[in-house]
Amino acid sequence: MRSVKEKYKFKEIFLVGLLVMLSGSPHLNTPVLFGGLGVLALAYSISKPDASKRGKLWKYIFFLICIFTGQMVTFGMISYMGSINALAKIVLGATVMWVLQERFREAYLKVMYFFAAISLIFFALEFIGFKVPDLVHVAPNRNSIFIFSSLNNIDKLRNCGPFWEPGQFGVYLCIALFFNLFVEKQNLRYVNPILIIALITTFSTGAYVAGFYIFLIYALFKSRNVFVTIIYL
Repeated sequence: MRSVKEKYKFKEIFLVGLLVMLSGSPHLNTPVLFGGLGVLALAYSISKPDASKRGKLWKYIFFLICIFTGQMVTFGMISYMGSINALAKIVLGATVMWVLQERFREAYLKVMYFFAAISLIFFALEFIGFKVPDLVHVAPNRNSIFIFSSLNNIDKLRNCGPFWEPGQFGVYLCIALFFNLFVEKQNLRYVNPILIIALITTFSTGAYVAGFYIFLIYALFKSRNVFVTIIYL
């Protein structure tokens, strides 16, 4: 029988994994699903005694509603589902972070380690000629097994992970690297190489630039030359 601590860890991984997949999976990134979960997250947040402590979020949501209203008045039209979807994403993400608090970082790293490792396995198989089967169909130019997607409309092999395109996978890997280096305060030698290799295999220019910038900032903050660091910043 699992202990309470193990169950809590499973809840952490499940919530963050769900949030990550909802944010980028071609299967789950739908307005209806995100909107529904966003409404549930909003109801959960409001029902908690500390709802008043989340005033910054409510102010931000109100600010966005004002912007959407202004767009509707100015242009005479607005995407209602798109607006609700944007608000739902913010509320859902904030709620997951409130539930997990400081343990969100560790859960996020574990989730991204998993997706990075899985992606490298299937990326290597595709590199030697094995084509990922289209077990969970989402588009004619893509094969997917839900936890890994493969693009069929480009000549160059690129690692998408479970997401709809490699650039987005690269961004999420960069966030994991940021947590690893700055929040967890790890030394470069202890950064998980799986994250770095997965980032390289995305062949995403944007992800490369973001990753390079993260390592550069880390190196500058570790540098004893304060003058150089201040000049750069």
